[in-house]
Amino acid sequence: MIRQFASTVARVATRSGKSVVARTATRSFSNFDRKERGDEARYFAEQDKLQLAEMKAKVEAIMASQNHSDKEELLDLLGK
Repeated sequence: MIRQFASTVARVATRSGKSVVARTATRSFSNFDRKERGDEARYFAEQDKLQLAEMKAKVEAIMASQNHSDKEELLDLLGK
């Protein structure tokens, strides 16, 4: 959607003879696109970090419990 808007702005600006505006608009939208991708990457990295912490807490809880069948099942699942 952003690229389509930027290309429309570029096309209109080119028709009116103001190519400087088109280049600036395209550049600022590409910067916005890069920032958005960086924000997404940080969000997904944070979600992965939280999910890993939850799994680690669950494994530690199972290993600390007195239920040996759960421990054996977990170790079999982990391949140890």
